[in-house]
Amino acid sequence: MAGNRVQICVRCFRKSFVYDKLFLRAIISHTSGLKGRQFHNDGKENKENDFKKKKDIVKKPGIIRKSIAKNYLKLISNLEKKYPKLYQVYAVSKKGIESLLADMKVYSGAVYELYNMRKGMVDYSSLNREQLMAYRQVPKDLRKVGFVLLVSTVPFVGNLVFFVAYKYPNHLLSRQFWTAEQQQEFDISKHKHKVDHFPKLLAKLKTLASKLKDERERKKLLDILNKIPESSVSVEELLTVKHLFEHEPLSLWSLNMAHLYHVAYAMDMPKMKAKLIQDAMLLHNIDQVIHKEGIHMLSNAELQQACFDRGVNSYSLTKDEQVQYMKSWLQLSQACTGPSLSLILHGPVFLAWNLPRSTKDPQTT
Repeated sequence: MAGNRVQICVRCFRKSFVYDKLFLRAIISHTSGLKGRQFHNDGKENKENDFKKKKDIVKKPGIIRKSIAKNYLKLISNLEKKYPKLYQVYAVSKKGIESLLADMKVYSGAVYELYNMRKGMVDYSSLNREQLMAYRQVPKDLRKVGFVLLVSTVPFVGNLVFFVAYKYPNHLLSRQFWTAEQQQEFDISKHKHKVDHFPKLLAKLKTLASKLKDERERKKLLDILNKIPESSVSVEELLTVKHLFEHEPLSLWSLNMAHLYHVAYAMDMPKMKAKLIQDAMLLHNIDQVIHKEGIHMLSNAELQQACFDRGVNSYSLTKDEQVQYMKSWLQLSQACTGPSLSLILHGPVFLAWNLPRSTKDPQTT
């Protein structure tokens, strides 16, 4: 019995994709047929006659097209009623592919614009916020879901690959294929791993601060670091030591691989130094665009994701708290450039770690 059910599910799933293609082909064919017929007007006929001609030209879909559409809708309806779990896989995978293709379209536009510049003159400031976010995120998505999409093109195997992928969505599927509940679950899990690296980053900063030659500057920075995580650190306090992050041993170029390893995990960035620096510059440019447009231009989902990308558990914060955190982050980001980007990369330790509830699971607060 179990084997028969699996075969029925696979057959229905396969038919749904076949009808998807036929349905779209029928619509495209019908639409192109209408577009191909030109409505002539010799200049002598009035608008009323012209309207009548248009009415006469439009015809009903043929029997084949009507049959395809009817069977498609019937199949989807039966799939939803008899096999709700199968229908959910079908619906989410279809929506995920559409969303991924839309993001890839934005990404390809960003790539074209960047590499269309003169050699050595790549400038992220020419991209808008949507393009910058896609240029930063889409490669990560493709690395996750690329294998599944590749295997799905193989005959016979392709029908089952999404069933297997949905057993391990956090590892085999990208965010486009997740439900809202799955995204929250995976984000919170990822954030817990990020927070594990905060104490190690703080210890690294204290070690580097103790190597500063100027005693007064060394004491000032250590006083700030010793406040964390028991009490909060203001952006104004951080700006008083910003210049220390522009030179050795705290500048971005001076940090060793062991230090950057913890930065990469805390900020969910690439582990290789060159790619991490590139990702940091991308994030900084996104900050500039958000500051220019205004935080109010972000949707609720974008605001939540922006906070999460900058080291805070946004699911445990109210919208007002998310806005306040972004204001603090952007104020710090606006003041940092070049080597002092090191200060931004440690932003979660300075700004997020001591926020109430920011490192906790929202269900426990």
